[in-house]
Amino acid sequence: MFFGQRAPGWGAIVSAGLGASAIGYVVAAKQTDGVAATLGIPLVTCVAFATLLAENIWRKNETAAEN
Repeated sequence: MFFGQRAPGWGAIVSAGLGASAIGYVVAAKQTDGVAATLGIPLVTCVAFATLLAENIWRKNETAAEN
């Protein structure tokens, strides 16, 4: 999302926000439809993994900029 602007930190922050939204969806869906909540778990997992990757890219770019 923000790689074209060379701001991977913002990408990690947006991804974390999306993860929070996905968790909120699962919690809300659990109150009305257990199947919908269960089907939302892969979304939470995928977004969590993407957030970890974005954060790792952010850290590696900070380290590269210092050298």
